[in-house]
Amino acid sequence: MKLGTSRNRLNRFAMAPMASAIAAVGLSTLGFSTTVSAQLEEVVVTARRTEENLQDIPVSVQAITGQQIQDLRMTSPSDLSRVAAGLDLALATPTTPAITLRGVRWTAGSGSPATPIYLNEISFDAANLLQTMYDLGQVEVLRGPQGTARGAPSISGAVTFTTHRPDLEEMGGYVQGIAGEHDRRNGQGAVSIPIIDQKLAVRLAGSYDQTSANRVRSLNNPDSPEIENKSARASVRWVPTDTIMIDAMYQRLEQSGNYYTPVAGPGAPGKPPYVPVNYNGPAIQSGEYLAVAPGYNRLDNTVDFITLNASWDIFEDYRLTYNYGDQDTDPTSATDRNLSNVLPGFTGGRPKQGIEDPEYYVHEARFSSIRGPDRLLDYDVGYYYQEFDGVSLFNLPVYLGGAFGPPGSAVPGAITDPYSRYTLPVDGRYTISRTLESFYGNLQFHLPYETELTLGLRSIDDQSSAPAITEVGSAYNAIKNPVAAIYECSQLGNLSPAAKGAVDSPIYGDGYCDIPVAATSTTEGGDDDHDDTIYNISLSHRFSDDVLAYVTTGTSYRSGLPSLNNPGLPEEYLFPEPETATSYEIGVKSNWSDWLVVNAALFLIDYQDQLTQFQSIPYYNSISGRVTNTSVAFFQNVDAQVTGGELEITAAPMENLTLTTNLSYSEIESEGGEVPCIDASRPINADNIINTCESEQGSNLNASPKFQASFVGNYVLPLGAFDGYLRTLVNYQDENPNFGASLEEADAYTTVDLFAGLTGNEGGWDVGLYAKNVFNTRNQLFRQNEPNSIYPEFGDNGYDTVNMNLPREVGMSVLYAFGSR
Repeated sequence: MKLGTSRNRLNRFAMAPMASAIAAVGLSTLGFSTTVSAQLEEVVVTARRTEENLQDIPVSVQAITGQQIQDLRMTSPSDLSRVAAGLDLALATPTTPAITLRGVRWTAGSGSPATPIYLNEISFDAANLLQTMYDLGQVEVLRGPQGTARGAPSISGAVTFTTHRPDLEEMGGYVQGIAGEHDRRNGQGAVSIPIIDQKLAVRLAGSYDQTSANRVRSLNNPDSPEIENKSARASVRWVPTDTIMIDAMYQRLEQSGNYYTPVAGPGAPGKPPYVPVNYNGPAIQSGEYLAVAPGYNRLDNTVDFITLNASWDIFEDYRLTYNYGDQDTDPTSATDRNLSNVLPGFTGGRPKQGIEDPEYYVHEARFSSIRGPDRLLDYDVGYYYQEFDGVSLFNLPVYLGGAFGPPGSAVPGAITDPYSRYTLPVDGRYTISRTLESFYGNLQFHLPYETELTLGLRSIDDQSSAPAITEVGSAYNAIKNPVAAIYECSQLGNLSPAAKGAVDSPIYGDGYCDIPVAATSTTEGGDDDHDDTIYNISLSHRFSDDVLAYVTTGTSYRSGLPSLNNPGLPEEYLFPEPETATSYEIGVKSNWSDWLVVNAALFLIDYQDQLTQFQSIPYYNSISGRVTNTSVAFFQNVDAQVTGGELEITAAPMENLTLTTNLSYSEIESEGGEVPCIDASRPINADNIINTCESEQGSNLNASPKFQASFVGNYVLPLGAFDGYLRTLVNYQDENPNFGASLEEADAYTTVDLFAGLTGNEGGWDVGLYAKNVFNTRNQLFRQNEPNSIYPEFGDNGYDTVNMNLPREVGMSVLYAFGSR
C-alpha cells in the first residue's frame, strides 16, 4: 500500500481491559453487535525517515491521512487538534500560534520550537506554516524525543506534513467546495499530470479560504471581521533513473483581512466627575464574542515556501539524501491598542509591526543504509544547517498627559486625534540572526530474538545575535499647574527637577504647563553562542507477531529569544537561558485481532531551565514611566518535570464501521525557584520594577489541560450504486490551569461534530452536510488583563481580553475526484 492511501487509520496503545471496555461502550452506544468484524488496514508512516508499518517501530506516532482530513472537513492545521489528543495547534490570533504536545506549550516568542513543524521534511517557521492546509498526503504526530532523527532537536515530539506527491503513472485530481455559517467559504483542488511515464510528473494544487476570523464583532465598528487566505502549490517529481528521485515544491500563501479582539468585563467604573461609568462600553460576558474597539486588527502577509527532497541509491544498499527548504515572508500586521475603547472614536492606535527582510533556509545532507530484513546494522549520518535573519520592528507611541484633552479634566471621546505635541514616539528594532548547525548519527542494531537497539547522537552549535535598540523621541507632558497662584511654569523646575524646562502650554493656555520629555536611545543584548550534545537511546523487543514493547530515553536542547515587545523591561529579564531536558518513555504496541489495535505509552520529561511563559505580569516601564504588562513573548526559566501517558485504540468491529479513541494525560510540576508573579500587596514602581515569588516545588505549571480525549466514529451504509455515511468526532478538554498564559483557569468542555452524506464511485464524488460544535458549546480558553496603559488618565477600563473556542458552524460540502486523485 502506498503512503497516504489508507482510509481507515489512527492507531495506538495497549492495556487490554481499557481497550475492550471502550470498544464495547462505543459499540453498544451505537447499537451495533461485536460478533461481526472487519479488518483494519496497514498504516505506513515515515517517523524514522523511511516507510515502515506503524506497529513495527518503537515510536509513539499518530497518522492522519489526507482522506481523513477531507472526511472531517479540516481546512486549517488547528483542526488536527480535534483528533490528536494532547496536540494543540492553536491560533490565539491569526499571527500568533501556540503549539502544545505532551503538556509542553510553545509560542513564537519563546525561541526554537519545542515541537517543530515540518513540511516535506523541512522544519519551517510555525507561525507561517500553520495558516492553511490542503492537498496533503499525510500528517504524522510524533511523540517523544526527536533530536537525533530529524533536523530540529525536540523533546516532546514533532508534527510532519507531507504534501500529495505527483503520480508518475496516472492523471488524477479533485475539486472540493465547502460553504457554511460565519461566512465560511472554502474551495480547493488539485490535478496530477504525468509528463513522461514513470519518469516525470507535476501536480498543481490551490486553495481559497474565507471566514469571519474568530467570529468576533465590535459594538463600535460596523465592519465585519474577515480573513482571506489564498494559496497555490506546484510540485514536481522526477525519477531520471531507478536510483534517483527528486521532489520539488513551491507554495505561495497570501493573507489579508481584519479581525477584532474579544473582551469581557463590566466596563469602566468611571472616574467622577468627568469620566462617566461605562463610557467605553456595556458589561460583556466572555461567551458573547464581542469587542468594543472602534478600530480593528489588520493582517497582510505573503509567504513563499520552497522544498527540495532528493535521494540517490548507491550500490543498492546505501542512500544519499539532500533536503533543502527556503521560506520568504513579507509580513505586516497592525494590532489595535485601543482594545477596551479607552479612547472612544480613536482608530489610530494600530501601530505597524513586522519583520524587515526576513531570510530563512535549511540544508540537510544524510548518508544512510537502506533498511533490509537480514541486516544486522543500519545507520545514518547527517549534517543539518538552519539560518534565520531578520529585523523585528515595532512602533508603540505613548500618549502623555494632554494628548486627548486638558489634563485632569479631559472628557473621553471629545478628542479622537491626539495632539502630536503630547505623543511620545517609541520605536523598537530587534536585529535577530540565528544559525543552528549540527552533525548527527544513528545506529540500529537488529539483535537476535526480535530485539532492536537504537543509539543516536547529535552535536549542536547554536549561534545567535539579538541586539535590541529602542529609540524614544521627544515630546511634552502637559500638567495642570498645581501652584499657578504662586509660580509660573518656568519656575516649576526650582521646586522639582522632574519639571525642569517647563513652559506654558500653547494648547491649553493659562494654568497648564508643558514639561519636556527628552529623546533617548538604548541598546541591549548581544551575541550568544551555545554548544551542546544530545543523545537518544531506544531498546525494543517483539514478544510476538502482535506485541512490541520499547523503552526510550533522550535529551534535548532549545534556545530562547529576547522578550520582544516589552519596552522598558530590565535587561536581566530580557534574555532567558537555553533549556535542556531528559525524557524517559516506555510503550507497548499491540494487535489484539485483525480488527483491534491498542497502543500505549508512559513518559517523564525532566527539564532544566524550561522556557515558561509569564504573560500579563505587571512591570514598571522605564521608558514610559508607567506600569504595563508583559507581552506573550515574555519567557523565563523554570526547572520542571512532566509526567503523563497516552492511549490510542482503533477498532473495526463490523464491516463498514471504524472507531478510534485517543486519550492523553500530562502534568507539569515545578522543581522550585523564583518566578515572576502578580502580587497586589507589593505595588509596582520605579523601586520595585517587577514582583517575583517562590515557585513551590510540586506546584502545577500546566498551560494546557491535563487530560484530553478524542473519539472518531465512521459508519458507511451501502445503498447500491452509492453509499451513505455518518461520522462523528467528539473532543473533550479537561480543566486547564492556564499557568502563565491566562488570569483564570479554563473550564472543562466537550465539542461534538457530525458529518453525513452520500458518496459514490468508490469515493469519486461526495455530497454532505456537517455541523461542527453541534451543541454550540462556548468556553473561555484564555483571559488576559487589558490595562489602561494607552491613556491611564481615564482610569480603569473594566475589560479583559479573552479567547474562546469557535461557536457552532453548519454547512455543506461537495467533492469530485478522478483518476489517481
